[in-house]
Amino acid sequence: MISSSSRTSTEWPEGHQTFSDESSVQNDSNAPSGWVWRFPSEKWHDRMVNASSHVKPTITIMVWRAIWMEGGRGCKSKLVFMERDSSSAKNRYTANSYIKALEEGLLPIYDETRKFVQDNARVHTVRKSMSWFQEHHIALWDWPPHWPDLNPIEHCWAWMKGYMRKRGPESTTLKRTRRILKNSGVG
Repeated sequence: MISSSSRTSTEWPEGHQTFSDESSVQNDSNAPSGWVWRFPSEKWHDRMVNASSHVKPTITIMVWRAIWMEGGRGCKSKLVFMERDSSSAKNRYTANSYIKALEEGLLPIYDETRKFVQDNARVHTVRKSMSWFQEHHIALWDWPPHWPDLNPIEHCWAWMKGYMRKRGPESTTLKRTRRILKNSGVG
């Protein structure tokens, strides 16, 4: 049964949620690796300008994972590599992609004593996804609209992306990128 009551995070005892999320991982990211503090007069000094090329990534991978606490220790699901929905108009990630990831990653680890926590991404809240949760008797934790993203899995994604920047910045094949992610400790 899907919960329809509005509750705060403090009302759920620790360890009674399974948090999940997706994250996009790319090679050749243009994300800055640090901040530069400068005076206005230093604006165009060579050491203050990012002279790296700004190109689109050649590889983008969407991954899904769930995490939870059990017996005082952190647990994680399999890292699922999501697939684009070839039946969608623009070959995007859809409810079909999401449901496939849930079947591969969530169903093997789901425990009915925990509520499932996801944000309000469109693929999570469309009728098809919500029906899938009902069919599998997965209780959802209400995630209020426009709530800040306080999901603890965001820390895993930040660590994984940092690892990817250090270990695989020149990864040019999908197979190598997947291997790097699997070996990252997050995988």
